[in-house]
Amino acid sequence: MLSNNLEPSFDVQSTDFIMPEPSQNWQSGRPLSDVFSALIEADEQAEKDRKHWESTTAHPSSTPAVDQAIYQRARQRSLTRLKQSLAAGRTSALGIRTGANPSRGPVEIPRRFWLSAHPFPEEDRAQDGSEEYIQITIESDVLQTSAVKVPAPPKRAGGRPNQKERAKKEIRVALGEPEFKGLPNRRAQAEEIRARLEGESARFEHDMAGLKDTSLIRWIGELARE
Repeated sequence: MLSNNLEPSFDVQSTDFIMPEPSQNWQSGRPLSDVFSALIEADEQAEKDRKHWESTTAHPSSTPAVDQAIYQRARQRSLTRLKQSLAAGRTSALGIRTGANPSRGPVEIPRRFWLSAHPFPEEDRAQDGSEEYIQITIESDVLQTSAVKVPAPPKRAGGRPNQKERAKKEIRVALGEPEFKGLPNRRAQAEEIRARLEGESARFEHDMAGLKDTSLIRWIGELARE
C-alpha cells in the first residue's frame, strides 16, 4: 500500500523495514494530525448538514454548547474509525520508534500496535505501554467518508470576516518564519496562529469557534504542502 520514490533499506539488527533518514519529503502519506483534523471536520459538517436537512425551517441555532457537543462526538468517532482502519490494515502508517529499541528512521508501524495503542493525533504520535512512535504519517484512504450528501446550510451575508481566510493569511506568513516552523508539533503551531489572530488569551482556547485546533492544524498542513 505504501508508495515512495525513496529507496528503503533493511536493518539486519532490528529486522525493521527502514525508510531513508527523515527529510522534508520522507512521508509517503500525510501527517497524522492533518488526517485526524480532516476526519473530525468532515464528521462535524456531516452532522450539521443532517440537522439542517431534517429541519423544515432554519438551521438549528449554533451555540457554544451545541458546537462543543458535536465536536466531542465527531472527535470520538474519528478516533475510533482511524484506529479501526489502521488495525484492519485498510491503511498504513509510518513513524519513528522511540524508547529502548529506537528505529534509525521512519518504519512501518505494525497493525497489532493499533489494537491497544493510545493515539495522540494532534501531536503525530501514539503509545502503547513502553512502545511509542512519533512523527507519524498515514495513507489517505481513511479519509473516504460515508457522510450523507445533503445541501450545506446557506451562508449568511455580512457578519464576521471569514475566519478561515484570516487564519490562512496568517499561516502563510508564519510558514516563512524559522521560529514558527521550529515549534514542536502542529498543535503548538495552531496555538501560535490563534494567539496572533485573537490575542494571547486565546492561545489555549482549543475549541474556539472558527479557530479550533483541528481546523488550524488542517490548514497549516495544506499550506505547508503547497
